[in-house]
Amino acid sequence: MTTHFQDGEGARAGRLLSRLARAARHSPNAAHAVTQVITYQPATLLPIALNVARADHSSIDDAIAAAVATTELPADVFHGLHESIPSPTVALPHTALALAQHLRQQATADSELALALVNLGNRLSEVGRRQDGLTATEEDLCPSHPRSHDRTRPPPQSPDTPSQRPSTPYRHHCIAPDLSLRRSAPEEPRRGYSALLSRPVPSP
Repeated sequence: MTTHFQDGEGARAGRLLSRLARAARHSPNAAHAVTQVITYQPATLLPIALNVARADHSSIDDAIAAAVATTELPADVFHGLHESIPSPTVALPHTALALAQHLRQQATADSELALALVNLGNRLSEVGRRQDGLTATEEDLCPSHPRSHDRTRPPPQSPDTPSQRPSTPYRHHCIAPDLSLRRSAPEEPRRGYSALLSRPVPSP
């Protein structure tokens, strides 16, 4: 994903998020500020936030994931962000999961759905929800399952909400994921950041 900035605004945004990330290690208010900052312009600030988190600031993983969860962007943008996070990931497991959940909801073609569910299963496993990951892959990849074409059904959202397995058996004739499916994210128009970057950073 390529994003253009003017006169070092990208670097300024990166410095702001880096300062907030350091403060977030000790202050929940700073972590909340990370989420708020990203939601001002998620298409351009999410890639910067991912870079900050990779630079040993994994304390903002949950904050970035919260921003992703409340953001609506084109599927191509979410796909590009998700592909930029390796699997497995140490710094951004919850962010990767939030992105995978968006891709699962936005999938339309069967090949897209199959790949999205494979990714979702892997990301659920990375945050310790292995059973949820297996359930998502098994139940939704099998077209004979009654819910296999219900693309509006949300994936498991919380470890406190157990997965519901079907009460009736189904055959394991599953869709083979098209692992060659790749998209490039469109460029987003640049917007001003003067007000955003002038905001004070919460004290740790």
